[in-house]
Amino acid sequence: MKKFVLFLGFVMLFSGLRLYDNGLLSVSADGVYTVYGAGGAETVYEKKPLFDRFNAYTRLDIAGGRAEAEKGLKELGATVLWEEQLGGVTVLYAYAPTVNIFETVKGRRINVMVAVNGSGVAFGMPLLKGSY
Repeated sequence: MKKFVLFLGFVMLFSGLRLYDNGLLSVSADGVYTVYGAGGAETVYEKKPLFDRFNAYTRLDIAGGRAEAEKGLKELGATVLWEEQLGGVTVLYAYAPTVNIFETVKGRRINVMVAVNGSGVAFGMPLLKGSY
């Protein structure tokens, strides 16, 4: 019994270490959640899935503008490193220390990319895939 409790404790500890990175599920907004898997396969969820997909490119599309983008970045604990304007679209490049996956862009670690276009916001982790 003692060994089982010890084993269960280790399982919970290691699971907890991996679950703190809840990715885009940390953003409290209704939208379309997309996971890009191996070979470019897409899985689209009309409602938020129960768990995030670790080490995969993920995307969340919501209604709103700059205020919703900033709210989502705050919920992720992300800091905006720079932004660009691309034909009426504002693209924000950010880093959240609680997110494990990242890409290097312009020599900096990026793990959250947000595009604000009119009345829509697209969050991508670590980078935004697809059109925006």
